Amino acid sequence: CELRCYTQVRKQAVRQLKSNAICIVRRRADGAFQLLGMGAGQPNRVTSTRLAVAVFSAFGEELLFRAVIQPVAGLVAASLLFAAAHVPLDRDMVLWPVFALLIGLVLGGLFEWTGAIAAPITVHLLVNYLNLRYISKRAAAHARQSLIPQETS
Repeated sequence: CELRCYTQVRKQAVRQLKSNAICIVRRRADGAFQLLGMGAGQPNRVTSTRLAVAVFSAFGEELLFRAVIQPVAGLVAASLLFAAAHVPLDRDMVLWPVFALLIGLVLGGLFEWTGAIAAPITVHLLVNYLNLRYISKRAAAHARQSLIPQETS
């Protein structure tokens, strides 16, 4: 049972992190397992995946919304479409399209001001990377919290 129980705790951690996880687990005196700590496995892979998502989405979205749509439809219309493309499925992120509208206006203004797509791509990439880093750290903290047994008094 020892190995099977450790494996079960690790599988639960992996499901919560949605990644492979490094777990530190101990067996308590009452026989239950307690998660002492955990972190995302293979941090280089996690970071490079985050960077790849940030790069590809920044390039793709800026080429579509700024270089293709904005010259034809205008700054406001391109920004509204950009916001519509960022409507989340998760109700906790209901304000995300509002943020996307504002950043769309900034990125579109940057495109018009510089006359080049490189500036909005660079800013978009930075915003994406920082957001993905924040979201993944928040998800990892939530997973840790949900896996740590609550002490009962």
